[in-house]
Amino acid sequence: MKKQDTEKGNTVPLPSSKTVCNVQDDGPGRHQEDGTSPPCSPKLAAHFKAEFNPATKDNVLEKSPCISFTEDVGNSAKKHETVLEMNERLKWRKATLAVTLASLVASVIFCAASFFASATTNSSSVLASALDTLLSVFSASVVIWRFKDPSNGKIGPKREKCGSIAFGIAFTVNGFITIAVSSFHLAHEMRPRHSDLLWPVLMGFSVVYCVLALIEFWISKKLKSSVLISLCIDDAVTSGLLLGLAISALMLDQYPLAWYLDHIVALGLAVVILACGIKILVEIFVYKELPFQYFMS
Repeated sequence: MKKQDTEKGNTVPLPSSKTVCNVQDDGPGRHQEDGTSPPCSPKLAAHFKAEFNPATKDNVLEKSPCISFTEDVGNSAKKHETVLEMNERLKWRKATLAVTLASLVASVIFCAASFFASATTNSSSVLASALDTLLSVFSASVVIWRFKDPSNGKIGPKREKCGSIAFGIAFTVNGFITIAVSSFHLAHEMRPRHSDLLWPVLMGFSVVYCVLALIEFWISKKLKSSVLISLCIDDAVTSGLLLGLAISALMLDQYPLAWYLDHIVALGLAVVILACGIKILVEIFVYKELPFQYFMS
């Protein structure tokens, strides 16, 4: 019988079938007396330990340590959740575009009417509302640009930041212009002239912008979008401005000496817009974060 090479080059004789039979007949006591190691010794078996690791069942892959079927199940569950999240984002994206388009149409109509009315009424509030609705047109365009792509991938945060910067600059410029014009009208005691048909129109548009602001805020909580929050704030300020303008028009008909309320309402809301614009720019450039994060918690 030929010998087989081991770890250090020593040779170990391979037992024949006759030897194995003798071992089985004589029992383990004989090997203990001789001091020899049986052929099934752990030292010899160690060389073959990693050579063959059969599965207990016929299907070897079922118990293989290299394949995890539970991991595949988990991955499929994660893929399923990702698909659900994607469908959810697409649904809210469509809702965002629908509300933003409605805000854009309302802003374009009222902006044209406000600029025409401001030229004939000497009203700071009407001019402020015209500038604010012009800002709403710009704001709605920014939101449409932000959500024009169906995917919400790497370009999303970049557009959030760029859109928020645009909002901050527009809010700041609008606030400064409205404060300057209102202060000029108030200093020169330029009394506004309101028509009888002005306050019902203002009240109607105030309600429209209030509803749009509530819907935008609700959607922004789902999408966690700073740009949409900014549009919501702009529409809410516009709604408040129009409401104040409608009340001012009603009071001016009854109390002509209260003409200064028109300019004071415009000044107050202009300060709010200016403060929002400065806050947006400070949070982006100083604190290095998107604005209005506390609304999304």
